[in-house]
Amino acid sequence: MRKRKMKSRIGKIRVLVSIIALVVLMGACGKTAAGDEQGKVFVVSGYDIEITCPSGWKQIDTPNFDLKCINRNDTVNMNVFAFMQEELGEDYSAESLFTDQNQDLIAKRDNVMVLEEETVTESEGRVLYSTLFSADRDGSTNIYYINQVYFPNSGHIAYILFNGIPSEIKRNRDTLDKILMTVKVISQG
Repeated sequence: MRKRKMKSRIGKIRVLVSIIALVVLMGACGKTAAGDEQGKVFVVSGYDIEITCPSGWKQIDTPNFDLKCINRNDTVNMNVFAFMQEELGEDYSAESLFTDQNQDLIAKRDNVMVLEEETVTESEGRVLYSTLFSADRDGSTNIYYINQVYFPNSGHIAYILFNGIPSEIKRNRDTLDKILMTVKVISQG
């Protein structure tokens, strides 16, 4: 009788351990911070910056950006320039870079309207700068969701521009914000 109870308990413990292992694996392999099953990780070459996008996103080869990706419907672009603080010089701040990059972008567009003023959010060892513009280029109106993620401890900077037609940026805004939260510096070592 005692052996049967012991085997029963061992069996229950095995089942419990199996369930816990399954839950852990599902958490590790299931949904990403970007909210899609099996997120896709992109690395900004030469800068050790990693960005996780939903699985349908794909990288586009271009010499114009350090990283360019597009969503599964080809309706939203993510364009990334990467920098190290030391490349900018002592007198040039991450905030100045954000302002100057935005002014350069806006200067090349028509009918520019600020939809959301610049915000700066600091958390978890990073500073996120964000703003939202509407502007015309080549005869069509686009929304430019401009962001910069700065990691003061390491000096890494990712200037991230999402752009697309207004309805697509609005429809995908939550996903874009989740993508921004995945930006990280790859640990060295």
